[in-house]
Amino acid sequence: MNWWMKIKIWTKIGVFSIIAVYIFLFSIKNLGTKTELWIFFGQGWTIESSVLLLAVGAFVCGIISTLMVRTILRTMSQLREMKRKRAEKEAIAILNRAAKLRTRDSLSTGDSAVNPARSEDVG
Repeated sequence: MNWWMKIKIWTKIGVFSIIAVYIFLFSIKNLGTKTELWIFFGQGWTIESSVLLLAVGAFVCGIISTLMVRTILRTMSQLREMKRKRAEKEAIAILNRAAKLRTRDSLSTGDSAVNPARSEDVG
């Protein structure tokens, strides 16, 4: 292993160690601390819990919210893409029908003039 690889590995180990120590100290400090969470107006709409439990709950709610927003945005993008593809298919179908009509008209008259549509071609 070269020297830069060793520095990179030891830097990662150091950063993760500092984060682990911080999480451990945060847990110990906030485990016994009680707090009151207000939910709604009126009596009985508060919950008393530890700060650590509320922090974990807020973290989990943030993760769930992020996943839901990401899923909604991805679904909206997919719907837009489906509409675009459908519009492209419809445009191609219309162009194909128009090409068939032009071919029939030029074959029946023998010239390039546009004939009015017959009743059996409409629809």
